[in-house]
Amino acid sequence: MTELRRTPTSLWTESAFGTRSLNAPPDGERPKPRPQFCRAVVRHLAEMDGGTDFAAVRIGRDELKRRTGHQGEGTLYATFGPNAQQSLASLLAAEMGSTFAVRDAVRHVLAETKVWSHRPHRDGWLAALEDGAAPSRRFAAETLVRVLADWTARNPRLARSAGHLPPPTAVQDLCVISGGRASSADARVFLAEVVRVAAGFEGASAQAVLNAVHDDLMRLLAIGHSDYADELVRNARESLGEIEYMWPHLGPDERERVATRLGPIVGDLYRRMDKDES
Repeated sequence: MTELRRTPTSLWTESAFGTRSLNAPPDGERPKPRPQFCRAVVRHLAEMDGGTDFAAVRIGRDELKRRTGHQGEGTLYATFGPNAQQSLASLLAAEMGSTFAVRDAVRHVLAETKVWSHRPHRDGWLAALEDGAAPSRRFAAETLVRVLADWTARNPRLARSAGHLPPPTAVQDLCVISGGRASSADARVFLAEVVRVAAGFEGASAQAVLNAVHDDLMRLLAIGHSDYADELVRNARESLGEIEYMWPHLGPDERERVATRLGPIVGDLYRRMDKDES
């Protein structure tokens, strides 16, 4: 999970938003422009008519300036423009060109607002992955989709905006989980579909969304491909090697406990293999 903590967008999020970005600044502290603009986007979307096509909605620069109190456009472009030192657009211009190639600072604000809003969901997902045993690629990807679906259900208007653009942090997470099998473009297209499906399944569970896109997710990760099978075998061999190394250092009770837990797993695997061959 260390690699997920250190993706470019993950490190950017920590640097750009710090630790208190979702909350208003303490009394007496001057608001920082980036979270200020993000909150303005969320408030603006919340006040729009429910029948609006949020996937195609355009937020005017004047509206953002009015809501944030920044009357000129200097702050907007200095914070979110493609040439701004700490903007997501400058970080991902090459990787997400279709999103950031145009000099549309408001679209960049939307993308950063999605990262900002999705961040608590992502933090919880990472913490859950780290608390358990080392997860498989399939489990990590499936839970990523479920968390994205839950975020969409809680923030449907923001999630739909910019053509169902997924949070760029989630895009890079899926690329890492895939082990390089999924390109940034493919991951972005797939996760945009997750957002679209989740936004359209009003009241549906995150599991229902995962079920709807599961086949596409498995194809994206190349689950079932021989390379993935080889990876699983290598992982199993390493785990068995650790048990073999540990075995002489265990007492009789510990050996019995390991054997009792491991035996049914190995036996079930053999039964499945024999069933498939018959």
